Amino acid sequence: MLLTIRAPDRLVLAVDRIHDRWFDVDAITYDSSARTVSIPFWSRPTRRPPIDQVTGQHEPFDDLLVVPDADEPRINDPEEIGTYTFNDIVVRGNQILIRADPNVQISCDTGSLHITVGENAPHW
Repeated sequence: MLLTIRAPDRLVLAVDRIHDRWFDVDAITYDSSARTVSIPFWSRPTRRPPIDQVTGQHEPFDDLLVVPDADEPRINDPEEIGTYTFNDIVVRGNQILIRADPNVQISCDTGSLHITVGENAPHW
């Protein structure tokens, strides 16, 4: 189910969908022509990133968070672990800040608050 957030009071709905879900910093993409940040993630809350028991590799992502009308994201990743769990989303003026554990921050400036979460989230 696609969730669209355009008002700060609805951010809690997005946080409910992503909190404690795993993502990989290296999988974050930015489409400069469409000005879109995309963060694929695993939708099930687990203690670790999901691993395929046969191959031993990470399972494919099955959900997507998209920030349209955004400048290139700035990623502060001092731990350099690779995979993290979402913590929350904060809006400060025209900036969206996504915080993850442990100690990762993804921020981008936007024209307006607009976030989509859902496996069928559009790619612009």
